Amino acid sequence: MSAIVAIWIFIIVARLVLPAIWNAVTNAGPLRDEWQRRGKVAGHRGPGPRSFKGRAGRREWWLSTLGNAVVSVIVGAVPAIGTLLTLPWVVATLAVNARRLHDLSLSAWLQLVPMAFGFAAAFFYFQLGGPDNPPTTSWTFATPEGQFTLLAAATALVYLGFYGLVGFAPGRGGPNAYGEADAA
Repeated sequence: MSAIVAIWIFIIVARLVLPAIWNAVTNAGPLRDEWQRRGKVAGHRGPGPRSFKGRAGRREWWLSTLGNAVVSVIVGAVPAIGTLLTLPWVVATLAVNARRLHDLSLSAWLQLVPMAFGFAAAFFYFQLGGPDNPPTTSWTFATPEGQFTLLAAATALVYLGFYGLVGFAPGRGGPNAYGEADAA
């Protein structure tokens, strides 16, 4: 019971207290002047975390992705209701991926390619027995276990390629079909 209370306290602090401290720091003094020098409104972070419109640079993508992963792991540890609480972070991850793909002048629908591989691998995993009777690793591709091993390896390579592209490729400079590039 104490772990659940600790997680709820963490969620409250992360959602209420930390933003209040951030607003107090960024709306005063030299940091505000730096924001205005860059042509931004003090405290503005771009589109909202669940917005699929606009563009996101590499820095915004990395910070959002790492933050979403940490929060999803912590909140997902809460039994039963954890999955429901994780859904907002899944939407935020899809949104920042969409904005990052827009920064690369690509369609946000491209993120469905690795997701399709992941869903296919999960479906095949449960067809072979799921967590009660997990498939063994087999390099004999004529067997269902071998085909699952090949699909799981292909899925890992597709995800690695997608996140390599999104995480490390520089954004396209200047305006594109999805909006202006970040001036910073």
